[in-house]
Amino acid sequence: MAAFQKRADSPAYWHRPEVWDDVRSGYDRFFALNPDAAEYRHNYAKDAYLCGHYSEFRGQCRLFTWTNFEFFGGEQKYRQMLVRASAREPSEAQK
Repeated sequence: MAAFQKRADSPAYWHRPEVWDDVRSGYDRFFALNPDAAEYRHNYAKDAYLCGHYSEFRGQCRLFTWTNFEFFGGEQKYRQMLVRASAREPSEAQK
């Protein structure tokens, strides 16, 4: 668990393409089986943000039925993430 926590706190880990592939495929499968599980969109959004997939982060945020600000570290932190994601979105296409 300690090794996982160290990686989980590392932007270099989250930005690895294979990590995003795993994250995305896991959530795609989960939501295919649980289409009404909107409360887990927060998890997908946060993981997409950590992986540097800002358009996916914003897309998932639009699917929230309500926003659990505490999950993101508070409302201010959530709003900052939205602003950063909007500013970084164009560079994602260059990857």
